Amino acid sequence: MSQIINNNSNTVGTGANGNSNRHWAEEYYFIKKLETPSAWYNPAESYEKGPDGQLIRPQTIYIGEKNETPTWDEGVFDVARYKAAKEAYRQGRLNKDQALYSPWLSTEWEEAAKIREEELKYGKSYINSPFRSASGVITMGDSPAINVIQILGEILGQDNRNYVLEQAVTSAATPNMSLSVDTWSGFSASADVGEGVEALTKKGLFARQEYVLKKDVAHVAITDEAQMRADRDVFAQHVRHAVQDMRRLKAQKIAVELETATDIAAGDWLAWGPVAGTTETHRARNAARDVYTAAAVIEANGGVPNTIASHSRPFNDFVTNTALGPVGFGGQQDQRFGTFIANNIPTLAGFTWYIDNLKTNTLATVYDKSAVLLMQGPTRTAQYRIEGKGIDAYITRDWNSVKIIDGTRIRDITGVST
Repeated sequence: MSQIINNNSNTVGTGANGNSNRHWAEEYYFIKKLETPSAWYNPAESYEKGPDGQLIRPQTIYIGEKNETPTWDEGVFDVARYKAAKEAYRQGRLNKDQALYSPWLSTEWEEAAKIREEELKYGKSYINSPFRSASGVITMGDSPAINVIQILGEILGQDNRNYVLEQAVTSAATPNMSLSVDTWSGFSASADVGEGVEALTKKGLFARQEYVLKKDVAHVAITDEAQMRADRDVFAQHVRHAVQDMRRLKAQKIAVELETATDIAAGDWLAWGPVAGTTETHRARNAARDVYTAAAVIEANGGVPNTIASHSRPFNDFVTNTALGPVGFGGQQDQRFGTFIANNIPTLAGFTWYIDNLKTNTLATVYDKSAVLLMQGPTRTAQYRIEGKGIDAYITRDWNSVKIIDGTRIRDITGVST
């Protein structure tokens, strides 16, 4: 006997027309997915278990949520694959279409993205579209899921090296909105144990701290009139700016957290003073010695001093400090400005120096990179329209937190530049 299922006045059967009806039902439910106005990104770098025990694919954009919480049931876009495809296209190993569509995780989503691309180029597409209803082709322009996934994918696929402070700390990514961090405290082995004497048993300790991630939010809304009066895509420009400022905000949080470390007072790395027994002058302060003083504290606390973060001014003062070597040494060093990463710094073997002008320009932070954690949670992006008011809107929420998880392995050297 044929089974009949009623859904929104449409009939799906498993009788003589069951196959075609099932095919129609699959298309119907996929079209409903295309109406999804929001998407979630899992930033983790390996598979993790979700709230219902399901495996959540790493670095993937998902659709599906309940009470504005991700269900993690359907992954649709692989961001890691997208980044690799962009690089392969840049190198000429993939054509543009392959780079655009290879990150989609199913044929139907890839096909929907292709139709959306046609619409952007030529207007509504009526060519070989699998998405049809009684009124004709359902356009991707009426389906917000493709738009919001592509926007989020493009955002996550951008090269954001201009914010180097995200690279200056250790990152831990999770699909959850909280993160537990275990801190290990070791023990001392027994020395010079006598013959026939049993050494005391000892054990280390894990201290667990749970951090609840807070969210950064960017929310923009543009009226129809504002978009029609402009000679460029005002909405897209606002979205790009919102994304860029979200990255700036995260870098700012890292800069602020680094400067909560314990201070070590120093002195001006460009101060001049007399050379003993002569009438000559040179740099009066040994900048490298100040770094070594902080490094010695970190090393004594069991850390590995390997990272410095500062504004560009302390860095330039350091490399032009002639107390580091023979007179003229400083003049051979390049002055650097803006945001960059410096390696192979003379007299600082093993250190990487991250320069970002979001840092205060009078101090330098020396630390073990593992002592500072950027906890990156999921990202939710949504695009919606308020039809009654004629407004298009975009909102993104980024759950994250920055914490010094071991304050014994980080120091701020203050007063180094004036």
